[in-house]
Amino acid sequence: SWEFVDFTFLITNVTRAVAQQVTRTRNASYAMQSQRVTKMSGVTYSLGGAEGGPNEAFIRLAYESALHNYELAVESGVALEDARGILPINVHCNLVAKYNLRTLSELVLKRKSLRAQGEYVDIATQMEQRVVEALPWAEPFFEPKNSKAVRMVEEIAARMPEPIKRDLAKVADLIKLGE
Repeated sequence: SWEFVDFTFLITNVTRAVAQQVTRTRNASYAMQSQRVTKMSGVTYSLGGAEGGPNEAFIRLAYESALHNYELAVESGVALEDARGILPINVHCNLVAKYNLRTLSELVLKRKSLRAQGEYVDIATQMEQRVVEALPWAEPFFEPKNSKAVRMVEEIAARMPEPIKRDLAKVADLIKLGE
């Protein structure tokens, strides 16, 4: 039974925002790097969609200001568990995640979607690749039913403007999940 095949991943340098999304999968186990007891000096962050865009300088300044204020708070004696509230949600952290094969395959099918946040798509894709590299027999578990139809809809959606792209992505996800 595929519920008895477990995989544990060390997911490094992901934003806390995506770590919160990842940990919403209920049929898994997690350990996230603590900001409550770990001093976050020198933490890095992601600019996300702002990188290279017209608002990059503004977002970067806001993040750097927040990190500076965090340092000032800690230096002035504010407890780490209170000072962490100053940190931007896009600071990087590490996460350990354990899934059984059923949960992982369902997660990958859902998160390798045009509607999923890019960082989460990357994580799901890499987890699938690592499993298939280690256990080639597991590859069919990650292939959606009606995969040809899904690929065709996703290829068409990628060329379409919003909101048509979003609607087609939802259609592809429904086909993928057999709904």
